[in-house]
Amino acid sequence: MFPEFLSSISKLLEVCENKSPIEIYPSHEEYNVGIELLEDLYDGVTNLENLWDTKKKDNFLRTWIINDGKFNYVISRI
Repeated sequence: MFPEFLSSISKLLEVCENKSPIEIYPSHEEYNVGIELLEDLYDGVTNLENLWDTKKKDNFLRTWIINDGKFNYVISRI
């Protein structure tokens, strides 16, 4: 599930593992986070299939939203 996204995260993880220390600033955040954020995101996306039955409809956005306790995944309904 989501192979392109997982490939991108894998490449970012490789870049981060080869550099130390590294600062990651996720979207619109003013404070940096560690590589753990990327690791958690990768693990979360690989687990989405197991969480699929917990999805909630968002009629305004016309999406599905899945929360795994760390992230809200907004998935477009096609």
